[in-house]
Amino acid sequence: MFGHKVKAQGQFSYQLYRKGEFIQAGHFKNGITVEGINHLLDIGFDSGTQKTSWYVSISDDMTTDNISEDDTNDVHTWTENTDYDETLRREIQFNAASAKIISTGTTYAELTINDTMTISGLFVSSESTKGGTSGSEILWSAGVITNGLAVEDDDVLKISYSLTVQNS
Repeated sequence: MFGHKVKAQGQFSYQLYRKGEFIQAGHFKNGITVEGINHLLDIGFDSGTQKTSWYVSISDDMTTDNISEDDTNDVHTWTENTDYDETLRREIQFNAASAKIISTGTTYAELTINDTMTISGLFVSSESTKGGTSGSEILWSAGVITNGLAVEDDDVLKISYSLTVQNS
Protein backbone atom coordinates (compact mmCIF):
# COMPACT_ATOMS: atom_id res chain seq x y z
CA MET A 1 0.00 0.00 0.00
CA PHE A 2 1.28 3.44 -0.90
CA GLY A 3 0.85 6.38 1.47
CA HIS A 4 2.93 5.45 4.50
CA LYS A 5 4.66 7.95 6.73
CA VAL A 6 8.31 8.61 5.97
CA LYS A 7 10.88 8.24 8.76
CA ALA A 8 14.49 9.41 8.56
CA GLN A 9 17.09 8.14 11.03
CA GLY A 10 20.78 8.99 11.22
CA GLN A 11 23.47 6.88 12.83
CA PHE A 12 27.03 7.65 13.87
CA SER A 13 29.63 4.89 14.08
CA TYR A 14 33.06 5.39 15.59
CA GLN A 15 36.32 3.63 16.25
CA LEU A 16 38.90 4.82 18.79
CA TYR A 17 42.62 4.09 18.43
CA ARG A 18 45.38 4.81 20.96
CA LYS A 19 49.03 4.56 19.88
CA GLY A 20 47.87 2.64 16.81
CA GLU A 21 45.97 0.04 18.84
CA PHE A 22 42.21 -0.40 18.56
CA ILE A 23 40.53 0.60 21.85
CA GLN A 24 36.78 0.76 21.32
CA ALA A 25 34.01 0.96 18.72
CA GLY A 26 30.41 2.00 18.97
CA HIS A 27 27.42 3.36 17.15
CA PHE A 28 24.35 5.34 18.10
CA LYS A 29 21.33 6.89 16.47
CA ASN A 30 20.98 10.62 16.27
CA GLY A 31 18.36 13.29 15.76
CA ILE A 32 18.00 15.30 12.58
CA THR A 33 17.36 18.99 13.12
CA VAL A 34 14.41 20.94 11.75
CA GLU A 35 17.01 23.09 9.97
CA GLY A 36 18.41 19.94 8.32
CA ILE A 37 15.01 18.60 7.28
CA ASN A 38 14.01 21.99 5.85
CA HIS A 39 17.27 22.08 3.86
CA LEU A 40 16.56 18.62 2.45
CA LEU A 41 13.03 19.65 1.43
CA ASP A 42 14.23 22.94 -0.07
CA ILE A 43 16.81 21.27 -2.32
CA GLY A 44 14.51 18.40 -3.25
CA PHE A 45 11.30 20.29 -4.00
CA ASP A 46 12.14 23.99 -4.30
CA SER A 47 15.13 25.83 -5.66
CA GLY A 48 17.28 25.61 -2.53
CA THR A 49 21.05 25.52 -2.91
CA GLN A 50 22.60 22.16 -2.12
CA LYS A 51 25.40 21.99 0.44
CA THR A 52 27.87 19.66 -1.24
CA SER A 53 30.24 19.19 1.69
CA TRP A 54 29.41 17.99 5.20
CA TYR A 55 31.67 17.92 8.25
CA VAL A 56 31.72 16.10 11.56
CA SER A 57 33.02 17.23 14.94
CA ILE A 58 32.80 16.56 18.67
CA SER A 59 31.26 18.01 21.82
CA ASP A 60 32.17 17.41 25.45
CA ASP A 61 29.04 19.00 26.95
CA MET A 62 26.22 17.61 24.78
CA THR A 63 23.48 15.89 26.80
CA THR A 64 19.99 14.61 26.17
CA ASP A 65 18.80 17.67 28.13
CA ASN A 66 20.55 20.30 25.99
CA ILE A 67 20.15 18.83 22.50
CA SER A 68 17.05 19.71 20.47
CA GLU A 69 15.59 19.25 17.02
CA ASP A 70 15.35 23.06 16.99
CA ASP A 71 19.15 23.46 17.29
CA THR A 72 20.66 25.34 14.37
CA ASN A 73 24.24 25.81 13.22
CA ASP A 74 24.36 29.22 14.88
CA VAL A 75 22.09 28.64 17.92
CA HIS A 76 22.46 25.60 20.19
CA THR A 77 23.12 25.21 23.91
CA TRP A 78 25.98 22.68 23.67
CA THR A 79 29.46 23.61 22.43
CA GLU A 80 31.94 22.10 20.03
CA ASN A 81 35.18 20.92 21.59
CA THR A 82 37.99 21.98 19.26
CA ASP A 83 40.76 20.08 21.07
CA TYR A 84 41.89 18.15 18.01
CA ASP A 85 44.95 18.67 15.80
CA GLU A 86 43.21 19.22 12.47
CA THR A 87 42.75 22.87 11.45
CA LEU A 88 39.22 22.28 10.12
CA ARG A 89 36.32 20.01 10.95
CA ARG A 90 36.68 16.69 9.14
CA GLU A 91 34.73 16.22 5.93
CA ILE A 92 32.58 13.12 5.59
CA GLN A 93 32.42 11.53 2.14
CA PHE A 94 29.11 9.91 1.20
CA ASN A 95 28.64 7.03 -1.24
CA ALA A 96 25.66 6.97 -3.61
CA ALA A 97 22.32 6.18 -1.97
CA SER A 98 21.04 2.62 -2.29
CA ALA A 99 18.13 0.75 -0.71
CA LYS A 100 16.96 3.94 1.07
CA ILE A 101 20.35 4.44 2.78
CA ILE A 102 23.16 6.91 2.16
CA SER A 103 26.36 6.43 4.13
CA THR A 104 30.08 6.97 4.28
CA GLY A 105 30.51 3.18 4.22
CA THR A 106 33.99 2.25 5.38
CA THR A 107 35.35 5.74 4.75
CA TYR A 108 35.96 7.50 8.06
CA ALA A 109 36.53 11.12 9.03
CA GLU A 110 39.51 11.10 11.41
CA LEU A 111 40.17 13.43 14.32
CA THR A 112 43.47 13.39 16.23
CA ILE A 113 42.63 14.39 19.79
CA ASN A 114 45.04 16.77 21.58
CA ASP A 115 43.71 16.74 25.15
CA THR A 116 42.23 14.38 27.73
CA MET A 117 38.44 14.63 27.80
CA THR A 118 35.19 12.73 27.59
CA ILE A 119 33.45 13.19 24.26
CA SER A 120 29.72 13.37 24.90
CA GLY A 121 28.39 13.81 21.38
CA LEU A 122 28.98 14.16 17.66
CA PHE A 123 27.39 16.43 15.09
CA VAL A 124 27.23 16.98 11.32
CA SER A 125 27.32 20.50 9.88
CA SER A 126 27.86 22.06 6.47
CA GLU A 127 30.42 24.41 8.07
CA SER A 128 34.09 23.39 7.96
CA THR A 129 35.40 25.99 10.43
CA LYS A 130 36.36 24.64 13.88
CA GLY A 131 34.04 26.29 16.39
CA GLY A 132 32.11 27.91 13.55
CA THR A 133 28.53 29.04 14.07
CA SER A 134 27.65 30.73 10.79
CA GLY A 135 23.94 31.34 10.30
CA SER A 136 24.34 30.64 6.57
CA GLU A 137 25.39 27.02 7.25
CA ILE A 138 23.28 24.02 8.26
CA LEU A 139 23.39 21.84 11.37
CA TRP A 140 22.17 18.54 9.94
CA SER A 141 22.23 16.36 13.03
CA ALA A 142 23.63 15.82 16.50
CA GLY A 143 23.69 12.85 18.83
CA VAL A 144 24.71 11.98 22.37
CA ILE A 145 27.15 9.16 23.14
CA THR A 146 25.62 7.29 26.08
CA ASN A 147 28.14 7.30 28.99
CA GLY A 148 30.58 9.34 26.88
CA LEU A 149 33.83 8.34 25.23
CA ALA A 150 37.05 8.89 27.22
CA VAL A 151 39.91 10.03 24.98
CA GLU A 152 43.51 11.11 25.51
CA ASP A 153 46.08 13.25 23.70
CA ASP A 154 47.05 11.70 20.33
CA ASP A 155 44.09 9.28 20.24
CA VAL A 156 42.58 8.93 16.76
CA LEU A 157 38.80 8.95 16.52
CA LYS A 158 37.40 7.56 13.25
CA ILE A 159 33.79 8.57 12.53
CA SER A 160 31.33 7.41 9.88
CA TYR A 161 27.69 8.38 9.30
CA SER A 162 24.64 6.89 7.66
CA LEU A 163 21.12 8.09 6.97
CA THR A 164 18.20 5.71 6.44
CA VAL A 165 14.85 6.85 5.08
CA GLN A 166 11.99 4.37 5.37
CA ASN A 167 8.26 4.11 5.00
CA SER A 168 6.78 3.35 8.39
